[in-house]
Amino acid sequence: MKERVKVKVINNSKSLNNPKYETSGSDAVDLMACYDCGEKVIRYRKDNSEEVIDVNKTTSLVLYPSQRMLIPTGLKMEVPEGFRFQIYSRSGLSLKSGIVVANSPGKVDSDYRGSVGVVLLNVSDKPFRINHGDRIAQGSIEESIQLEWTNEKDLSKTKRGEGGFGHTGVESPSSNEVTPDDKINK
Repeated sequence: MKERVKVKVINNSKSLNNPKYETSGSDAVDLMACYDCGEKVIRYRKDNSEEVIDVNKTTSLVLYPSQRMLIPTGLKMEVPEGFRFQIYSRSGLSLKSGIVVANSPGKVDSDYRGSVGVVLLNVSDKPFRINHGDRIAQGSIEESIQLEWTNEKDLSKTKRGEGGFGHTGVESPSSNEVTPDDKINK
């Protein structure tokens, strides 16, 4: 049996239930767009200006390509100390529609008591409609370990050394460069 961690929750939705595991093997719960919880949606335009939108259960919002939107879940939670609630993109939503959690993973720390929202980003080239109750992200509880820093003059030597991005020593089996002779599907 999987270990259970009790998380206190306030669900401000008038119509949506608490998140639940869809199958016995699920590691995460689905988070839903909540438009009947008294919270507003914040849409960020391409010029980074904010648009605050009043919503209700019948609202249908469109997330346009390259646009971000903060969608309320209607939830406030008390995560036990030593844990965090992580918010991730839903794989099917990402693959099929190009909708991702912009700050993935989003994080709810154990001392946060405010409303939980999901920052969605449309990385596709098509507008995407988000309705009340749509499953927009997934979340899981994880152990949180804090760092303890020790100041040193030197660090241990490794083969990689200070090689940054692209310096793990693993090469792709073939070139990823596109040439004029390549046939590209559009």
